[in-house]
Formats: sequence, structure tokens, C-alpha cells
Amino acid sequence: MIRLKEFSNVEVCLHSLDSLGVTCFFGCEDQEFLLTKDSNIRYVRMQHEQAAVHAADGFARATGKPGVILLTTASGITNSITGIATAYSDSVPLVIITGQIQNNLLHSNQEAFHELNTSGLTMAITKHTLKISTIEGIRDALKNALTIATNGRPGPVLLELTSHPDMHAPQNQSLVRSQTKRQSHEHSVKMAKCLIESAKKPVIFIGGGVIASGASDFLREVVQHTRIPVVSSFLGIGSMEAKNPLYLGMLGMHGTFAANKAVHHCDLLISIGVRFSDRVTGRISGFSPASKKIHVDIDPAEINKIIHVDLPIVGMQKSFYFH
Repeated sequence: MIRLKEFSNVEVCLHSLDSLGVTCFFGCEDQEFLLTKDSNIRYVRMQHEQAAVHAADGFARATGKPGVILLTTASGITNSITGIATAYSDSVPLVIITGQIQNNLLHSNQEAFHELNTSGLTMAITKHTLKISTIEGIRDALKNALTIATNGRPGPVLLELTSHPDMHAPQNQSLVRSQTKRQSHEHSVKMAKCLIESAKKPVIFIGGGVIASGASDFLREVVQHTRIPVVSSFLGIGSMEAKNPLYLGMLGMHGTFAANKAVHHCDLLISIGVRFSDRVTGRISGFSPASKKIHVDIDPAEINKIIHVDLPIVGMQKSFYFH
């Protein structure tokens, strides 16, 4: 059990979040349990853990700041899996705080936490897991979690309070990728420039990565300058003005005729911040069959994952537009 000094775990968590600039967090605990604390943070109580994670997901999408969730029961972890997986797939920054938050109130639940392999359950759908066993380490762990959640490709980070100090967090490949510094890809960008200049029917395909990287304004400048038509995934909607005549709409089974026709017949497909979901591609062999393909993404794991591309560019979308 986490030892207490002057404050309880929940007080330290609240003061730490407040000092780190967090203005709102979500959970399922009684309001009286949290709102009586001396903190300026707004607490939004939901009736189910899955709803709490989805609410934090929506907060992060709307504000661009990490959504923070407090889960204090073992069943809360299992209930939250769908929401965490959604945030991971859509690159939404979340920080999920789990474990023994307040000693006396939740003491009876500690054994359930020990029996449940929380990090094992969530490893495939989180960027990183942080484990802490002392109350003094809560603030630094929260700071690291908020940073990891937003750096590189955004995603969910699990912060687990545990009574086992010898347990170390598994560091998966996503964390290594998120800590990779931006590198120059001048040669790849020059090759992309040559492909674009020689193409007769190029199309730009944009996804949620354009919005997540704050590159929408740069995209519009590029489109205005090059006059290349644009299609988007569902998550890419909003990057281009709907009234722009060069925006052909959403691609895929629920997309527009113009967008699907343009991608099918283009000779160069420039994909930026997309993950080629099955609702976009349909049958893989029939997806833009005659085109050369450029794929720009911050996560190298997305390159050639579903669609084979001729020119991969790993990095922030902004760095590509600057050239």
C-alpha cells in the first residue's frame, strides 16, 4: 500500500494535475469524494468507466489537450478498454490514472488490482505504461505521462499506482517511436517534389494526422498554390473548407462519388496523416490501382502497414509542407 505523509494520494493527484495545467478530468467516483478537496480542477463524474474514457476522448479532440481519467477499481480497467482502444486508433492523447488512489476507502479493492495484469491488458492499446509506488513520485509521473501522451503521435498513456516498487513498466515500440526526434528527410522530400511535378492527375488524401499536427493551414496554402484536388478520411474532415472547389469530400464506402472516382483514376496519391482503414480502401487490390503513392506520417509503423507505398516520409506533416 502507498504510504501517506501529509496528504492522501487523491490530494496529491489533484494538486499535481492542477499545477501541471490540467483543468478537467473524468471518472466515476462520488463527487463528494473529490470536490471537497482544495483544487480548482473541474471533475466530471460519469456513471460508467467506458463513458468516462469516451468523454475524456471527446475533451481531448475538442481542446487539443490530454484527456485525464481516474479509474479506481479493477472492473474500471476492463470497462475502459474500448475507449482506450478508440483513442489509440485515432491518435487521441489520454492519461489514464489507475490503482490505489485513496488508501482507506479502497483498501478492500487492492487485491483485485494485484490479480489483474493492467499493463498486460492495455499494452497493445497504449503508448506507454508508467508505474509508481511512492506518493512522492506522483507529480513527476503525471508530468511524464502528459508529455508522452502529446509528443510525437498522440495516444493514451497509463499511469498505474502500485505497491510493488520492483515492477518496471513495459516499454513497447510505440514509446520508442514517440521519443524519436524529428529528422531531416530532404532527399525524400525532393523525390516527392519530382513525383508531384511530373504527375498529371495527382490527388491529396488527408487524415486525422493533419488536424492533430496543426497542419491544416499549411495544407490549404499548398492546395491553393498547387491546385491539387483533396479528399479526406472521416477524421480528416475539417482540414479543408467544405466550400473549396478543390475539396472533393470524404473517401471510402461512405464517401462521395467524386472523391472515390478521383482516387481510383489518379496517377499520384499523396496521403498525409492517414491509416488506410478498410472503410476507406475497400478491396486492397482495387484501391487506386494505377497510382504511385506517397505516404507522410509521424508513425513509421503506419507506413506500408496496409497499402504499399512508393515513397514513405516519416515525420510531422508540417515539416513536409514547409518544403
